[in-house]
Amino acid sequence: MSTSSTTQTDSDMTAMRPLHELMRTLPQELFDRIYEYTSSCNVTSITITRKYKSPPQLALSRAIRTKFAAQYYTRTITFRFKNTLKKNFALAWLKSLPYAHLQMIQGIQSESPHHISQARDHFDKASRYISKSFMETETSRSRSLFIVERNGKALQASFERIHGS
Repeated sequence: MSTSSTTQTDSDMTAMRPLHELMRTLPQELFDRIYEYTSSCNVTSITITRKYKSPPQLALSRAIRTKFAAQYYTRTITFRFKNTLKKNFALAWLKSLPYAHLQMIQGIQSESPHHISQARDHFDKASRYISKSFMETETSRSRSLFIVERNGKALQASFERIHGS
């Protein structure tokens, strides 16, 4: 009787373990196949709303998050904000992103000039932070973030990893 209750308890504990822990217990080949299947990112535009949730792959484990974020944010994805959102919504969303993910974003579009100016200010701060944080990195590459206003005028905030300057 004690053995069956122990087995049931072990089973219950396995069911309660977070997904990222369970993923680590898989054989590498199976893990790689699941990752490949679930991490394909074919979208080119994402509209950020109050209901937007980050892809679940960003929450599985540090290794998966790093690998998936590189695919998700560096592809030609444009994050869009509607004019109907509160003026500081875009800024709040941008501030919620880790700086490592923020520097990978290729484009943001907004119908609201408020989103544009706030995003530009935030990216300027992020750019300075990134420059300081990544001075030690071996590879230096530049990224530009284009923020497009309703009239099509592009504002650019530069993300650069600067060596020694």
